Amino acid sequence: MMIAQYWLLAALAATIVVAMIASVPRRWTRWVMALVVVSPVILYVGAFAWEVVTRPGAEDVFANAMLGFSLLSAILLIPWGVTCVVLFALGLGFRRLFRGREVADAKPVALRQANIAPAQVATLPAAIKFSTMADDGSRDAIEWRHAHIGFENDGLKIGGQDVWGQKWRDVGAAPLRLSHPSYPLQMHLHAIYEIGNGPSATRFAASEVSNGVWSFYVSTRYVTETSAVSADGSLRFEQRAGEMVNGRLDSVGTCAVLVDVVTNKMLLDCGAWSASEITNSADGSLLLRLDHKDGETLLRIFPASRTFRDQGMNGPALPLADLAATVERARYAAAHQTEPTYRRISPDGSIRIDLVATEWGNSQWVYSPRVTDIASGRVVLDLWNTDWDATVSYPANRRLSLDFRRYHFSGNLTIELDLNTDRYRITREPGGGENLPSGPLHEAAAAMEESGRRTAKFATARPVFNDRPNPFAAWRAALVILLGALALIAVATFLSLHLAGDKPQLLRQIPKLDLSKAP
Repeated sequence: MMIAQYWLLAALAATIVVAMIASVPRRWTRWVMALVVVSPVILYVGAFAWEVVTRPGAEDVFANAMLGFSLLSAILLIPWGVTCVVLFALGLGFRRLFRGREVADAKPVALRQANIAPAQVATLPAAIKFSTMADDGSRDAIEWRHAHIGFENDGLKIGGQDVWGQKWRDVGAAPLRLSHPSYPLQMHLHAIYEIGNGPSATRFAASEVSNGVWSFYVSTRYVTETSAVSADGSLRFEQRAGEMVNGRLDSVGTCAVLVDVVTNKMLLDCGAWSASEITNSADGSLLLRLDHKDGETLLRIFPASRTFRDQGMNGPALPLADLAATVERARYAAAHQTEPTYRRISPDGSIRIDLVATEWGNSQWVYSPRVTDIASGRVVLDLWNTDWDATVSYPANRRLSLDFRRYHFSGNLTIELDLNTDRYRITREPGGGENLPSGPLHEAAAAMEESGRRTAKFATARPVFNDRPNPFAAWRAALVILLGALALIAVATFLSLHLAGDKPQLLRQIPKLDLSKAP
């Protein structure tokens, strides 16, 4: 009976460990594992303390405790290590099954576009050039500019036409590889459709970039070169789309290659990055944009002086000979980053947005931004570790649009920051009209708070969180499991003792033997 009771207690303890590892937030997992590893020591110290309290007159208690600890360590060290490995493997396996990919391993890509509010009319941004290579590798003669991203049936209109209220007609043209609107280095195939009839017919390119999330482009006159030379003719660059595998390109991102025209020597091959691109700038320099694990790096190359610098961090000028080594160091740092932070840089290289991920609830992540003017280093908006969750887009040079949702019951809005005029403008809020607030940049955060209070009556009720994550909330699920397991252990122990009949007698002292009666 006692053996069965011990096995029952061991099974319940193992269940608790597996459940805690599978349920607690990622930042607490390592602490739970460490606690499990040292739990035998904690139990032994507790037993020693109990012995000291209950038997104050016992002799050599400390020496006996150390001897017992040495014997138990020698016997149980390897079995306990194997047990921990098995329990941790089960816990991490169930964690991946029930919680999905963690934020440190996953990028907040197209699926997070659920945060974007539906636009009633697609407003075209300022001139931002994107690659337009067709699926077969040929170039399209017309450039396409992003118009909208959102969910199905979100009320979108393009050219005055109701996009979701009409049947789309495929025009039969080859699909275009166009950039993801929030992640310009990620390329997606967009088919070309037409809606409406006669003079009112409207043509657009569309792609389902995530489950139920659609990206829309409209045509413009801009053309992006996939192979070109710098303004002084000393450097040649290419945007390679990757190899065709089973009728599809093997990568959604382009690969940038830089070659010295005089020596025909390859100076840089960015094939190890998730995506990369080189473009000409109006001042004769080249912009090299690199993306890995959703962290962007932007380098500006000066062909005439054979130098470059880190544009995103406003770094010093370095010789062009160090470019390949610098790019590789940046890739290594991005690949081995452990902090849940992500960097976005505006296409013109003037604004840096650093997003930090915070788990406000079980698998409920918030990506709060810090916006920096790269040239001056001035932080124009800092919402790190708040409950403002941001999606970024770039309507024009030195202009930034942030679409927010909030984990309070109110606060969803879209705000545009204009670093040219040093002003902000709220362009969307629940129930808002045409006269939405605007003002100096330094008042943007306060205006967002005021907007949340003003539009609270339009918000859908949801749980209210504090301004900072509550550490106790992270252990809520684990504590519920622990209390339930302790209750089961108490019931099982009571039943085992009740069914065992007479209570066992504890042997406190070895009885004296009468050797005179021995045969």
